[in-house]
Amino acid sequence: MADCRICRLVAAKKRNYQVFEDEAVLAVHEADPQTRGHLLVFPKRHVAHLEAMPGPEAMALWRGVQTVHTALMDGTKAQGSTVLLNNGRLAGQEVPHVHVEIFMRREEDGGRPASIAIPQKPLVTTVEIIDIIRSMRAAMDRLAGIDTKKLSPGKNVRQSGF
Repeated sequence: MADCRICRLVAAKKRNYQVFEDEAVLAVHEADPQTRGHLLVFPKRHVAHLEAMPGPEAMALWRGVQTVHTALMDGTKAQGSTVLLNNGRLAGQEVPHVHVEIFMRREEDGGRPASIAIPQKPLVTTVEIIDIIRSMRAAMDRLAGIDTKKLSPGKNVRQSGF
C-alpha cells in the first residue's frame, strides 16, 4: 500500500536499523526511540488490524516477536521489557499496519506500566466479565470453529487482583 509508512519500509532496498527479517516478518529499531532498544516488528504484507490477519501469518509475526525479543533481552542485558500492540485508532494505533512494539526496560526508565495509556480503570463486575467471555466464545465458535461448548460460562474465570 503506497500510503503506508510500514509498507514503504518493507519495499525499500536499503533499510536503516534493520534487526531481523524472514519470509513474512521484518523488525527494525525505531528511528525515534522512546527507550534504548525500542523495536518494531511487523508483517511484510499490509494488514491494518490484528483481526484481519490469518492465523498462520499471526503465528509468524509472534515467532518474529519472540526471536527479536529474546535477542534484545540477551544482547542488551535488559532488566525487563514491554511488548505492545495497539489495534485500532482508539487503542492508539497511529499507523494502519499491524505492528508490535518492544521496549527494552531498565531501572532508570521509571518502570511505569503500559496500562498508564488508559486514563481510568473501569469498574467491571464479575457478571460483565462472564458476559464478555460468553460473547468471545460465541465469536470463536462462529469465526474460528473453536468448540467452546465444553466450557461452562464461568470455567477458568476467577476474581483476581489484576
